[in-house]
Amino acid sequence: LTVIARGGGSISQTLDLITVLGVSEFVSQNHSITLAETTNQFNGAVSLDGRVVSLVNSVATLLGAIDVFTLALVAGGNVTQTGAALKVTQEASFSAVDHQVVLRSQENAFGGSLSVVSDSVEVSNKKDLELGTILTDVLEVTAVGKSDVTQNGSEVLVTGDVTLLAMQGDVR
Repeated sequence: LTVIARGGGSISQTLDLITVLGVSEFVSQNHSITLAETTNQFNGAVSLDGRVVSLVNSVATLLGAIDVFTLALVAGGNVTQTGAALKVTQEASFSAVDHQVVLRSQENAFGGSLSVVSDSVEVSNKKDLELGTILTDVLEVTAVGKSDVTQNGSEVLVTGDVTLLAMQGDVR
């Protein structure tokens, strides 16, 4: 499924349910993408190119290429990525309660705060990474290159193991 808002415009959902068995791509460039029905089922890789993006998926979510200003993702299963870079200029939030968020590509570029609610979190980032609200059992963050890992003052609650690695940067 490919949806492109030509001539500039937002993409929003009017159906109660979208089910896609294969790859999905939504392109609205500098406009919003809102796919927020709790019954949505995106079963293949989902690629997004927009400004303010909200995606709800009732099953596990496989992310393809992402190029957005802000991203809010709620998943009913694990959140993983194909290996294509995730570029989020400002805030990114992931909710996968009772599941895992595994975003390990070293090409990921989260530019603002990262907030996550899930059982475990594994994230790699090639830019400075600011932790927002984190609620998890296990947290593993890797900042690639000369990038730092910081906290923005939001709650970070980890009940188990924490690994914060800034390869050539600082953890503050």
